[in-house]
Amino acid sequence: MGFDNAFHYLNLTLEVFYLDLLLSGDNAMVIALACRSLPPEQTRRAMVIGIEGAIALRILLTTVAGLLLHIPLLKLVGGIALTGIAIKLTVEDAGDTESDKRPPRNPPGLWSAVGTIVVADVVMSVDNVVALAAV
Repeated sequence: MGFDNAFHYLNLTLEVFYLDLLLSGDNAMVIALACRSLPPEQTRRAMVIGIEGAIALRILLTTVAGLLLHIPLLKLVGGIALTGIAIKLTVEDAGDTESDKRPPRNPPGLWSAVGTIVVADVVMSVDNVVALAAV
């Protein structure tokens, strides 16, 4: 009986590890997209601050995972929020003739990138926490 128990816990551990690895790839992509237009000296700072905020929020979300599992349509709301963030990060100004008439757009600053990282990670962390709690 003890041998089966050990395999059960090993299997659960590997499932959690694989699931967390799979779901964390999108976090790295959001961080890269949010920091792509920052100057090199601010890129590392934005990444560190954003990741620290993301870790703190993930710990907080993990503590309330039991409550989150009872909220209906949570994944739908998270998907809509992620779609909005993805559109914001990937849409470029269309129409070259219009850009000639407008003054050049200022690139986003450090705190704008940090805010994007933290908000996106909150949305993705809810999904990760719910998936890990389901395992």
